[in-house]
Amino acid sequence: MENQEKNSQMIVDDVISQIGSGRLKIAEALPSEREMAQLYHVSRSCVREAMQVLALLGIVRIRPKEKTRVTAFQIEPFIQRISPLLFAQQGCEQDIAQFRLAVEIKAAELAAEKGEDAGLMELVSAMRQYEDEAQAAKLDLQFHKALVHNSHNALLKIALDSVGSLMEYSVAHNRRQISTHSSLAILIDQHEQLTRAIAARQTETAAELMKRHLQLEENREETEK
Repeated sequence: MENQEKNSQMIVDDVISQIGSGRLKIAEALPSEREMAQLYHVSRSCVREAMQVLALLGIVRIRPKEKTRVTAFQIEPFIQRISPLLFAQQGCEQDIAQFRLAVEIKAAELAAEKGEDAGLMELVSAMRQYEDEAQAAKLDLQFHKALVHNSHNALLKIALDSVGSLMEYSVAHNRRQISTHSSLAILIDQHEQLTRAIAARQTETAAELMKRHLQLEENREETEK
């Protein structure tokens, strides 16, 4: 069993290495299970185990009766599987909040530099029309994803996309906390103010508004002390 795990890890490492060096391209098909077993001098069960690990990591796509292909790397499928463990950790909410501050304040600043407000006001308008909290939360999440996308910074987009399920959890958690003490209309107003600052290319204002928006619950707690 130990040798099988070692051999499977060898295949995983080699496939990742080949993708990194450019020898394997996105959408390129991998050799068949039988061919890979011969290539690496391992059993076919080792190859299957390695492919399952790569699929879990979002590096390859496995479909019945089709060749296994390299796919654009996505860590979100992996994060979704381990998210219950992350949520169970003490201080999870604070960790996510700090992550969002780091990513989204910079995203707001970059979007404002370009005046890139595509799709944001439409989402704000949609938020005002929905009384259903589940739908409103989805629009809230879409707004933050759209804003980071408007930053046109590939690494910020990857950072946010990689924790999609944690973002969904964070948005829902914040909305629940705020609704307990004040109106959720405050959030919509903040989304609109932020959008207008971005459209007007007010970089510093956009960054500060995003900071206030993400720290709204924290600021409420400080005020009540």
